[in-house]
Amino acid sequence: MNYTFKYLGDADDFRVRGYIFVLGHMRSLSSLLCHILGSNAEVAGYAEMHLSYHGERDLRRLVRSVGETIGTPVVGKWVLDKVLHNHDEIAPEVLDRADVRILFLLRNPAKALQSILGMTRDLKVANVPNDPVAVLRYYCERLRYLERLSLRLNKRAAFIDSDRLITATDVVLERLSEWLGLAERLNPTYRSFKYTGRGGYGDTSGLIRSGTVVRDSTVARTDCAVVPIPATVHAPALEAWSACREILMARCEVL
Repeated sequence: MNYTFKYLGDADDFRVRGYIFVLGHMRSLSSLLCHILGSNAEVAGYAEMHLSYHGERDLRRLVRSVGETIGTPVVGKWVLDKVLHNHDEIAPEVLDRADVRILFLLRNPAKALQSILGMTRDLKVANVPNDPVAVLRYYCERLRYLERLSLRLNKRAAFIDSDRLITATDVVLERLSEWLGLAERLNPTYRSFKYTGRGGYGDTSGLIRSGTVVRDSTVARTDCAVVPIPATVHAPALEAWSACREILMARCEVL
């Protein structure tokens, strides 16, 4: 298998295989997926970098930031970031690059909304929605943004239903490994990194520190408080999820 490496300039002295952007929403199991990806020898990155991408300069900044978070060289690897908010943008000229892979991740609202509220109330996470109506607004606006991106990409992206990371782990990871062309198959066990579990980089719950996919739902439910979701919030969220999921499944390679 032959790869073309991109030189990012003498100042960085980095050559990378390409870039993986996991595009999802808060509590979409993106931290789990990114830890699994980042534990593979061919991938560098596991945390949310909070960057926007408008061109080559921003990609260089990503390479530097990821190198700092993992503490090891990124030469020859896929460089990974996850983007969960609409204010962190990816410009068309970046989306259209041949060395960019876009991976959409979507979780059903019954779990996602409750998890966001539990996170903000139990773990005192700042700068995120902390009431059902605000969470609904974030979730629906984010899903509409993902829909628009998928329409541009049109089969050049992949889609994972978040629940399948738990219920069909081996199948999803096998397909994802093939889609990325990884020589080493992705594994459901993963390593902890410098910023694993720390606020601002991803999941702060105890589950992410387990080092493996936790399939026991009783364990997952104890990780944050169960917060009731009013029907007036759940119904429009479910409608937004169904519409977005249908579009992503039609427009992307389903893993």
